[in-house]
Amino acid sequence: ALFFLAIFSQFVHQDSDWFEAGLMGITAGVIDAIWYIAVALAVSRVIMPQMLQTKTLMISKISGSLLIVISAYLAYVVIQGLLGW
Repeated sequence: ALFFLAIFSQFVHQDSDWFEAGLMGITAGVIDAIWYIAVALAVSRVIMPQMLQTKTLMISKISGSLLIVISAYLAYVVIQGLLGW
């Protein structure tokens, strides 16, 4: 989001019509598609799947811990909002 904000913020004007907005949206979609294809090709090569398979347990622990930290933070924010702190 920050990437697209940095790129497109200089082109957005109050008097922009739907064609300009659509063109910017299509451009963003094409950039996203190219990036996702490049990442998928890089990850699907021979070395990467083998490395990911050997590190499955570590990846699961790291991603699980990250999700637990995020959920604890969100729970804290919600409780704080409900109690009016």
